[in-house]
Amino acid sequence: MAVLTESPFYRQIVAQEKRESTLETLDARLGPVPLEVVDRVRAISDLERLRALHRRAATVPSLEEFDRQLDMP
Repeated sequence: MAVLTESPFYRQIVAQEKRESTLETLDARLGPVPLEVVDRVRAISDLERLRALHRRAATVPSLEEFDRQLDMP
């Protein structure tokens, strides 16, 4: 399994799923996500950052606050 999780192709697929899950979570919780935020989330490729943002999407109080989170490393 370690070999699979190291694969760039596998990591791309997981990252894509995490990006879409993050956006779906935001939409379900807070309403339509502005295109600027969608574009910024879709531009992220770092899997650990995406995982952290997905967790944050589940608890953030507003889209504005989530947008500010995108500015943080």
